[in-house]
Amino acid sequence: MQERSIRRGDASLMFIFCLLAFLVTLVIGIVRVVQKRNKQFERWFALSSAFLILTIILSFIGSKDSEISYDPLSQSNTMTTFATDWAEQVNEIADKDLSETEKIGQVSSLAESYKLEDKNELRDYEKYLVGEFKSGGYLMDIKDHNYMLRNIFIAEVVDNYYNDTDNRPIDKFAFNFLQNTKYTYRGEDAVDSDAVKENEEQMTKVLEKIKQ
Repeated sequence: MQERSIRRGDASLMFIFCLLAFLVTLVIGIVRVVQKRNKQFERWFALSSAFLILTIILSFIGSKDSEISYDPLSQSNTMTTFATDWAEQVNEIADKDLSETEKIGQVSSLAESYKLEDKNELRDYEKYLVGEFKSGGYLMDIKDHNYMLRNIFIAEVVDNYYNDTDNRPIDKFAFNFLQNTKYTYRGEDAVDSDAVKENEEQMTKVLEKIKQ
């Protein structure tokens, strides 16, 4: 999220730069008019206008690219760079010489105390979980500590946000996602176990219900 703001700032700076360049070129052209060099003015004005238009287009494209490229909720099972402090804390836990159960306990504590910035962040995490499940890769490498613990954190944050009595479909999805991730990561369930498959069936039904 911080990265997105920085890139938008770069686009604004580029626009300001091109506007200044246009004004400087225009002033030079006006001076040349005063000196009765009309043809030179036409060339300078055409050049400055073309430069301005081109830079505005490039600035606009750059701004669009920043929104597309910064996707904290990539639908792949590769590690995504999260612009948040919790990601660093999860990585530190993943690198500790602890058992999987102990690591899950620390990540769960971190998730319980985590405060969401706003509902947009919550929606991003929900989309991330759905994307990882739909890609079929969320249990592809259960020995990848960073990836599995990150998913546990996100799923717990989403699950903790909702009150169980609300009976929200996405809450059920996050809970089942969390169960499968936890139990396979600490070796209690095999990836192809009946328990995992049953939870995945429930998640698929939820997706049909919320039309993801």
